Amino acid sequence: MHSQPLGMYAWFGYPLPLDQRVRLIAQAGFSTTCLWFGDDEELVAGNMADKMPALAREAGLSVDNIHAPFADCNALWSESKESVATVINQYMTALVFCRKHNVPILVVHVSKGSCPPPPTESGLDALGELVTRPGELGVVLAIENTRSPQHPAFVLTGIESRYVGLCYDSSHDFISGHSPCRLLKKWGDRLVTTHLSDNNGTNDDHYLPGDGRIDWDMVQDAFPTSQYSGALMLEVVPQTIAGITPEHFAQTAYSRALDLHRKLGQQCHAGHALPRA
Repeated sequence: MHSQPLGMYAWFGYPLPLDQRVRLIAQAGFSTTCLWFGDDEELVAGNMADKMPALAREAGLSVDNIHAPFADCNALWSESKESVATVINQYMTALVFCRKHNVPILVVHVSKGSCPPPPTESGLDALGELVTRPGELGVVLAIENTRSPQHPAFVLTGIESRYVGLCYDSSHDFISGHSPCRLLKKWGDRLVTTHLSDNNGTNDDHYLPGDGRIDWDMVQDAFPTSQYSGALMLEVVPQTIAGITPEHFAQTAYSRALDLHRKLGQQCHAGHALPRA
């Protein structure tokens, strides 16, 4: 039995109530999940988000992290103090939610799209002030790499705090147009959680690992195997739900998570062929 948590994002492509989704994740073999804090999630839209962590735990899962909404995240780098405050307030609401429900990590985006505004010292200062509060709350702010590796690097360089870390997203990394895995090599010692999925090399497809074109050997070479004991979290959806039951998809996802554990997990250092036909 491996000790490293294997997880699956609770939002995995099927229009089912959250309690059914987390049950399927647990029944497939996963031990942890992450929850979406956006209005796409029915319980969030209905002002019943407080029920979500309990539903996951009742299914037998721990909650590794909450994922904050990111639609307006580029406003963090705005010259408008009001726009910056809007983003910071959203993150603070989510941080307080994490603390209330004993969730250790909040995942946030600090840029969106291919041409985000450049990072600014004022935005960094706002984030710096924000993390003094999660320090008190005991919640880690995990900066997810998106298409711009510049923005998470700017934050991680500018805020040297144990309450600010990296969420490594493999799919974003391989469509960024920049050298894949450079960010992971540089900041692997700050890695606190993961979003692992595959893609076709162009879009953020959220394929199961092995169904796309990501070079997992490259990820393995960069991954801080000896240091990282956090979750290997799949952020995946089926390429189509036609003819594929959610039970089957979750079970297949767990099989791929085990493959990833053999490749990236603490206990196995030998190479393992992930690619599938």
